[in-house]
Amino acid sequence: MVGLMKLLMIIVFIAHICGCIWHGIAHYRDVFTWLDSYHLRDKSNGTKYNYSIYWATMTMTTVGYGDITG
Repeated sequence: MVGLMKLLMIIVFIAHICGCIWHGIAHYRDVFTWLDSYHLRDKSNGTKYNYSIYWATMTMTTVGYGDITG
């Protein structure tokens, strides 16, 4: 059970790091990004973070075709 919890925490941590990087790249670019295509540029950081974590989790656990593209 402890091993399973450690694995889940590692997955959550990696999803957090990947999500933050994904958001950071889109936030600091002046070109059209996923933030613009989903009309999230003016939303709260929490909303953008949730979308980023969703993207990272779906990419890690599935093929992730067509959900959020950059």
